Amino acid sequence: MTNLVEILGSDIGRQLSDLAPKFEDADLLTDAQSVLEKLIPREKEVSASDDRTYLRRILPYRTADNRIDGVVMTFVDISRRKQAEDALRASEAQFRKAIQEAPIPVMMFAEDGQILELSRAWTQATRYSGQELPTLDTWLQRLASGAAQLREKLKVMFQTEGPVNGAEVMIRTRDESLRHWELSASVPGTLPDGRRFAVATIIDLTDRASADLALYEEKERFRAIVDGQHDFAMIMFATDGKITAWNSGAEQVMQYSEAEAIGQYGGFFFTAEDRAAQVPQREFASAAATGRALDERWHMKKDGSRFWGSGVMTALRHVNGELRGFVKVLRDETYRKEAQDQLRSAKEAAESASHMKDEFLAVLSHELRTPLSAIMIWSKLLQNPGLKPQQLSEGTDAIQRSAEAQK
Repeated sequence: MTNLVEILGSDIGRQLSDLAPKFEDADLLTDAQSVLEKLIPREKEVSASDDRTYLRRILPYRTADNRIDGVVMTFVDISRRKQAEDALRASEAQFRKAIQEAPIPVMMFAEDGQILELSRAWTQATRYSGQELPTLDTWLQRLASGAAQLREKLKVMFQTEGPVNGAEVMIRTRDESLRHWELSASVPGTLPDGRRFAVATIIDLTDRASADLALYEEKERFRAIVDGQHDFAMIMFATDGKITAWNSGAEQVMQYSEAEAIGQYGGFFFTAEDRAAQVPQREFASAAATGRALDERWHMKKDGSRFWGSGVMTALRHVNGELRGFVKVLRDETYRKEAQDQLRSAKEAAESASHMKDEFLAVLSHELRTPLSAIMIWSKLLQNPGLKPQQLSEGTDAIQRSAEAQK
């Protein structure tokens, strides 16, 4: 008591109110008087000047002959317990705040079903607050499917403290729309009052499930179409360029089975030089940017032989514009390519022959024109009556030589 009150051994017999306490307790004398009058113990937490906390108790003092002869005061140091309780309360407040501000839907609930905390994201996802649906059972009543299974899983979770992972349920929100949820929960601890509590999170799968269903239906429609096409290689790709569908026409054209092609990157049937030049990547990029990309080039079959493939790649998009993949239609046009090459070679040969003919005619024309000119000139000169015998002989010789040259 000397640590809490300025008291000495000589102070026995003095009034308690005359002493100077080192703790804050304005109700000390009032409580002491009440205990004397009513004989009901009183207790209170008081703070001392050294930052310690005590549990002050006042009880009636009974003598051996069961006579009330005053009160007994005790001070129990509860500083550590108080600090632990304060830390626990602070931790719990931080935990609750973390749940409230979590970016994903989070619910904290006790083992007896009381809803302890909801994140703002949970309220936004369901349009319900904790005041409107205060217990776990009221939430389960809003489930359109999966309620019984989830209730059993949560019961087992508290019994075994094993987590619940990926429980799928359908919930009816406040606006009566149905949402597809994936719920996970675990038991992280115990509340100060001894109850265990759990934390649950949800992931809204509604949009993803709708998108997956649409993609599945799209793939099935594509498969129904392409399986009936045997003359055309029809191939579907994911957005990363990996093959997701491969029809019988593709098997015939390129000799790879569907099992061998599914999952491979779409450039595996291009030639080595085109792969080195990143032609497949440019084709995917062009189709994504413009909607379609033409493909006219040599490709490789499984046996290593080449074929001339002619086709087009088209981008597949969701109604919201999101790229969902690609589809490519390719046909073996090797015979057409070879025919075109032969025709081109024949055309080049004909053009070469025509050029040679022109050169020949030009030379021939020159060779004929030169002696003919000499003949024409001497023919006119010989018509001159005053021509000398020597000139006449020279002219007839020139005409004869020119005629021989033309012959």
